[in-house]
Amino acid sequence: METISEREYAALAVIDRLRIARAIEVAWLAGYTDFSYCRKNLKKLQRMGLLQITRDAVGANCYYLSGQGLKAIGKGTSHPYEISYTTNHALLVGRVCSWLKITEGADPNAMLTDAILRANGANQRHRPDIVLGRKAFEVELNHKPLGILMKNIQANDSYGSQVWITPDSRPGIARNLLACAKKVGVEIKVIPLSAIEEQVSAANIHENSVCSESGTDIESVVSIPINSPVDKYAAYLDEL
Repeated sequence: METISEREYAALAVIDRLRIARAIEVAWLAGYTDFSYCRKNLKKLQRMGLLQITRDAVGANCYYLSGQGLKAIGKGTSHPYEISYTTNHALLVGRVCSWLKITEGADPNAMLTDAILRANGANQRHRPDIVLGRKAFEVELNHKPLGILMKNIQANDSYGSQVWITPDSRPGIARNLLACAKKVGVEIKVIPLSAIEEQVSAANIHENSVCSESGTDIESVVSIPINSPVDKYAAYLDEL
């Protein structure tokens, strides 16, 4: 009978937090120090039926939890992620989380995505893509009406600062954001997506570290208490 290790459980929890992720995000956020080993673990989890795979625009594997995978982390009543037009945005949110881990040493549990904020009861009309402490991060890929941009910038002003990541191929988005911020009197920072990608690509995974006190104590979207290595997934394994 195949079992899952502490590190593999952490990988499942990371993917659940992001909803969908590539191996590079899983490796950085789950504390791996080798991409090959991470991919090997993900392949094993997929073979066990805990993960499903789709591909991004360049053919890279993207992983999301199956119904069995959700059950393994204590979320058997949840529905698996559904691929849609927002999937690319979700993947880039994961990339920004990796960037925050690399550049700021951010703990994965401290990075609150929209899904986590929603699960925790945040009911404001606009939620940032990522909240880290008093900072809000937004991945803005498409043009939006200026009125909506101004409202979102003002909504994010409740945080200490806000950073917007925009695609290099659409410079008008960055210009509009800066113009809207100036109009409503809010200071923002805009970073091109290419700068994020360059820093993530240049980082050395062998220097990766685990931020949490326990290397596998990564919470899923719904917080799961972690006891012993066996307790976490014994119920699932008993039914295999």
